[in-house]
Amino acid sequence: MNETAIDVLVELGLPLALQTGLPGVDGVLRNNLLFGEASELKGESGSGKSQLCYAIVANTLITTKFNVVWLDSNGSFRSSRLVQYINGRGVNETDVVNSLLDRMGVARVSDQAQLFEALEFIDDNMERNNIRLVVIDNVFEMFDDRQLPQNLSRSAVFQSILGRIGVLTDIGCTVLITNSEGEEKNDGKAAWMRRMKGQILLKESGGLRTMHSFDAAADTPSRQCCFQIHDSGLGDVKNS
Repeated sequence: MNETAIDVLVELGLPLALQTGLPGVDGVLRNNLLFGEASELKGESGSGKSQLCYAIVANTLITTKFNVVWLDSNGSFRSSRLVQYINGRGVNETDVVNSLLDRMGVARVSDQAQLFEALEFIDDNMERNNIRLVVIDNVFEMFDDRQLPQNLSRSAVFQSILGRIGVLTDIGCTVLITNSEGEEKNDGKAAWMRRMKGQILLKESGGLRTMHSFDAAADTPSRQCCFQIHDSGLGDVKNS
């Protein structure tokens, strides 16, 4: 049997949830963004979803040997921004930073067919390339009703994508998804919500981001904290 990311973390005594390296933020994430599960970051544009992903990816590259894939819906990923997060963690030596970036793969995905193909590719290459974290940024921008095949509903496409995500999580890969709050269409929302093990809602006000963790079953907030976004990454403000 192949060793999963969770097996490795248990052996090393490491946390079983995605982390940023910030105690306040990680205290909220610890029961929601679990390794080997699909989880979701929701919020309006500018709420900090992608920035939180940068922090999580930087921490994963620094603290583990796992490789990461970022599926980018609109070309917004910037390796220079990831480097700022890595530098903000005290990793500045060029050779070390480059070795971390070598473990990061980025693919532009503009529609549901490309997303399905990308998830299949990750499944086929996960063990060979030690891929254990997949970020799908702005997932619902990848669903275009105009490009649906004839006689195939949006709900059916949702189910096929969720099936591919399920294949990855079943073999120990963690999938972190971002989307704008309310973008789910009714015909796929229930199935989508069932697949998400954890949910984090982000809000922005006056440069301050508030992060709420939700009980996926009850759809009620359970913990929250605040953070700021700096050139060097995230900064804790408070947690409650």
